[in-house]
Amino acid sequence: MNVTPDALPLPGPAGLFEFLLHFTFTLHLLAMNFLVGGSVIALVSRLRGAMDMARWIEHKLPATMAITVTLGVAPLLFVQTIYGNLFYTSSVLMAWPWFSVIILLLFVYSFLYRVAWRGDDAPATAKILMVLVNLGLLTVAFLYVNNMTLALRPDTWAAKYLARPGGTSLNVDDPTFWPRYLHFMIAALAVTGMVLATIGARRIRKGDEGGRSWLQIGAFWFVVPTALQIATGLWWLITLPKPVMTPLMGGDTTATMIFMISITLPIFALVMMAMSIKLDRPFGIVHGASWLLILTIIGMVLTRQYVREGMLADHFDTASLEVAPQWGVFWIFAVLLLIAIATVVWMVREMARSGSDAN
Repeated sequence: MNVTPDALPLPGPAGLFEFLLHFTFTLHLLAMNFLVGGSVIALVSRLRGAMDMARWIEHKLPATMAITVTLGVAPLLFVQTIYGNLFYTSSVLMAWPWFSVIILLLFVYSFLYRVAWRGDDAPATAKILMVLVNLGLLTVAFLYVNNMTLALRPDTWAAKYLARPGGTSLNVDDPTFWPRYLHFMIAALAVTGMVLATIGARRIRKGDEGGRSWLQIGAFWFVVPTALQIATGLWWLITLPKPVMTPLMGGDTTATMIFMISITLPIFALVMMAMSIKLDRPFGIVHGASWLLILTIIGMVLTRQYVREGMLADHFDTASLEVAPQWGVFWIFAVLLLIAIATVVWMVREMARSGSDAN
């Protein structure tokens, strides 16, 4: 007998909601990567005395955090819609750490505004606040990875509840936890490095040779973390259970192709970024590398879905979800989503333009 895991039916086909989950999560990742990576690079730039880059990033971070949180709402809702029985259980098991996410984000947001507005007046305080910002963001990411990995391990729930019935369980003993966490955090540095390199290349194209240093620094922050990502990605791969790993390594043609493309593209981007440093006109090759990076992120999001399905194969199947379409509400959502995306794209373009036009 097929028993639905949720009393409320899905308001649309599961495949549609999975597509929207991946689409909105990709948008969230792009913003989140610049927020986390930008916070690290801004702090390092401050410590090195590179105040032009530090201040440019710091002025962008409050808006970036607003975009990150806004774009994170939709994929979180889609996760709850499709995998609610799993996500809610893992959230209850780690209830108190999970509640702290809101408090941490509020503090981080206030610190970012303080640094953006008064970062020139009190440099010592700004350094301390940026350290706290980085610790706060890394902790939030730590808790998110705990929740998302715990949701994939129903086989451990009973033992974790009995060991910590007060809602303080974490999932750091999961073999996939640390490589997954490091993979996401290092990716943030690479994405931010690409942003800085692109801005530098655009300045060079406009005749400002001052952009050369931005290109070099951005290329460094992209190349080194990308190499580290390859290592953490392989670590993550070998920690997966064999039935989950097999589809990615030839067991499923589509999954294998997406995974292999996701591994190959960043290598090409890495080579292109290394070459760009010595070019007189680097914008074309840097722009091409940035698109390869975006395609890599999309590929990794899809690979992540194959991993999720493999981890849950014995516990949950979206085919078991009852469906009762509500197309009127869906089309209202679709229109509002398009408006929101257009608004965010306009904001990002304005932010990038102000960066490329800055002295």
